[in-house]
Parts: sequence; C-alpha cells; structure tokens
Amino acid sequence: MKKIILIVFLLVLMLGVCLIILTHRERGRIFYPGREIISDLKNKFSPYPKCPSDLEGILTAPLIEPKYISALTPLGNLNPPGHTSPVDHIYFSTDSNEKIPVYAPADAWVTSIILVSFDTGRGFEPYWYVIQLTICDGLILDFANNQDISQSLKDEIATQKGDCEYVPKKDGHDGPERQCSYSINLKVRAGEQIGYVQRKLKSNGEFEFPFEIWAADYNKPVPDNIDWSYYDNDSRYAHIMCPFDLYTGNLKQQFYDKLGGIDQKNNKDEKTGNQLEVVSTFKQRTIEPICGTVNQNLIGTAQGMWFGKGWKDRKDKNIPENSKQFSFLHWNIDPTYAEIGNAGEISGGQSGQLQFIAKHYGTIDREPSEVKADGQIYCYNYNVNQNWQESSGSKILAQLVDDNHLKLEYQPGDCSGSETFDKPYYYER
Repeated sequence: MKKIILIVFLLVLMLGVCLIILTHRERGRIFYPGREIISDLKNKFSPYPKCPSDLEGILTAPLIEPKYISALTPLGNLNPPGHTSPVDHIYFSTDSNEKIPVYAPADAWVTSIILVSFDTGRGFEPYWYVIQLTICDGLILDFANNQDISQSLKDEIATQKGDCEYVPKKDGHDGPERQCSYSINLKVRAGEQIGYVQRKLKSNGEFEFPFEIWAADYNKPVPDNIDWSYYDNDSRYAHIMCPFDLYTGNLKQQFYDKLGGIDQKNNKDEKTGNQLEVVSTFKQRTIEPICGTVNQNLIGTAQGMWFGKGWKDRKDKNIPENSKQFSFLHWNIDPTYAEIGNAGEISGGQSGQLQFIAKHYGTIDREPSEVKADGQIYCYNYNVNQNWQESSGSKILAQLVDDNHLKLEYQPGDCSGSETFDKPYYYER
C-alpha cells in the first residue's frame, strides 16, 4: 500500500512540474519559473543530461560556417523604441546571397519549433522558423529566422496541429504575426544540418538580419542588481549568456573575430557640405566582454535601464508600452562611447538613440556611471532626430533621486550648465 501511495505521489509531482513548464510558454519558448525552487527536482525527472559545471567546449560544431559571417552584433544592441532595453540575442550579418546551412552545434535535442507567418493582406503566409535546442538540462539555444528546416523536423511537426497565437505588430518589426508552436523531442547530432538561412531584401531597400541567436543558461544564478519583474514578458532575459563562450579553441576565436558592427561614415564635401559617399567598414569590438552584455545596471548611478510610471501595472504585459523606456548605457560595438536609448515618452513619442564621448567632470554629457544621487541636474545634448541623423537644439535633463528613481525631461536648446526642470517625467527600475 505504501508503495502505491508513493508511486501516485511521484506521478502527481511529475504532472505538476510539467504543467508549470507548459503554462509558462510565451512565443514558443519554454520558461522555467522558479528554477531555483525546482532545481532539486529537475535532474530527477529531466530527460536531458545534467550540464557540466564548465560549459566551455560543450559546443563542438559550427552552428554556421564562419566564412559566411560578415559581422556578429554583440549583446546589448539598441534600436528604440522596440529595443530600448539591451537586446538579449546576437544578430548575424552576411554579404552572401546563398542559402546558408544551419547545423546542430552539439549532440542535442530539438525541443520546439515555431513557424512564424506574416499577414500579407492575402492571409498569413509562412515567413521563417525558430528552432529551439536543448543542449543539456537548463542550457537552451534558439535559432531564429530560418527560411526552412530539415525534412526530419518537418516530419515531426506534420503530425501536430500546432499551438497558434496572433501577435500584433511590434515597433521595429514586420507584422502582424501568427506564431504556431510545436513541442517535439528529436535527438540531433553535432554537425547535422537542421535548416538554412538566407538574407532578404526589405521594402526600404535594406537587407534584414538573416539569423538571430539566443543562448540561455537557466542553471546560473540570477544577477541581483536588477528587479527582473520589469522584464516579465521575457523570462529568458535574466539567464542570457554569450553563445560563443560555449565553444573553445580556434572555433571560438573565429566567432569572436566577427563580433562588432558595420560602421558607416558619411564623407562630405568640405566646401559645399554635400554628401559624397557612404563608407561602410567593419568595426570589431575589442573591449571585454567581447560578446557584449545585456546587464549594464550599476546601482547607485544613472547607468542602466529605466521604466516609466505604470510600467508594472500595464494590462497586457506581452505587449510592452515601448515608449515608457529609457536607458543610459555604453555602446555595444565600442563601449568607450556612452549611449542613450530613448523610447519616446519624454519627447512626444519621437524615439532615438545617441552614442557620445562622455565627460568625467561637470554636469554636461557626464559619464552615466558617474551620475549619483547628489541633487544635481545633469544635461545631455541630444542631437538626434527620428531618422538618427544629426540635428541641433535639444537636450535631456536627468537627476538621480535614489538607486531606483530617476527624473527625466526633454527640452529644446543646448545644455548651458544651469538647467532646471519644468515638467519632468518620473522613471524607476
């Protein structure tokens, strides 16, 4: 009788854990709420092997051959308003128009496939796939923007109806979207092709990023300098790591050599001011961490992510009020530059970002990590407009109230050193 009760108890416990995981799925990504609480249970019931304490070298095959890569955008990219928080994934750029194979980077399990379709006016048409790989228990990679997937993966999802949801258009993205998720559990081998990517020309004449990579280690402790409840629409954010730190040796170095961005410089005629040409060159990131970071919060200073009043109280937390975000960071390509990300609430809905050489004295264009709760109003010459082109005559005032509260205001005119608030906005973190 005791054995029967024990078996029933274990079955109920396993069912409860499965329900927790399945009910915390957002955009086809499996989240692990309270992983610290269930950490003692996961290795007993998980079908996947326990991760080693040192993850370096756990990936053994290139996910994409480095020869196709022109640049890998480090973690922490900004593109307001949709990406005012530092981006938690790596963008892959290429100069090739070929179909580029995507490989399983290790012996792993494909645990989820998402088919993303866009509304073209003629109905929803398939656009790309997201492939989720579980490398070991708690280490999960997501490969987005696959133009197609392998036949074995197609066969796996062909027998399922799919869990489909409608996603409204987001700032900076195409859409609206329909996302259909398929839960599978297919073992793949290192070096096995699982799909391919190919760059596409957008309507504005630019090429979109043909590939995006997420890596999340749910086994590592969550940093305690951030209130993660502000990121409740993406619980992966607290566990993000650099995917290329999972490699070792020469293969790791090949990917590291590609981390940086395309630096565009406008050459103008000195007499007429007319633009002569746009020169694009690869600018490699040389400052550690080379792969960038999503967590730049520095408690006791203005540096980090900030959210407008009411952020936590919004009704639909899967559709952020993008305008109510602001960031004082450092540029993910060259961190010697400070960076402002403004989603637009303080500036009448006009978003923008600005990289600048910060000063280490005074109250004008001061290094964000040196702005303290000292009662002073700091001023930043905000010389950008919505198209990221140079303009003049605007500024942002900032005053750190305490570790978690900031006053911000957008005003016309250049910084003078004797600024005062008129109608400030209040931000928190």
